[in-house]
Amino acid sequence: MRQFDSGKAIVWNVALYLRLSKDDGQNESSSVTNQRKILMEYVEEFFDEPHLIVDEYTDDGETGTDIARPGFQRIMADVEAGKINCIRISFPSADSPRRENLCA
Repeated sequence: MRQFDSGKAIVWNVALYLRLSKDDGQNESSSVTNQRKILMEYVEEFFDEPHLIVDEYTDDGETGTDIARPGFQRIMADVEAGKINCIRISFPSADSPRRENLCA
């Protein structure tokens, strides 16, 4: 278990970020619904440190090249406000989906 300098254990406040571009298509392997299921299963099965899923942030139909996406802006505001300290994100692609943890 990770600890801050103060010796207190870190509790990860996890955000799930889901995005599907109009350009990405609408097949089941990369759908927002499937991303949600995969991310939730990963967090519950493999995140072995104390954690809480704080919120879900979704940009359905938004291009990844525009940072003005509503869900992305909301997640960045919550990071700055200290509400979350870990983001779980899925990068769907036709070849193989990648999933990443972005934790501070």
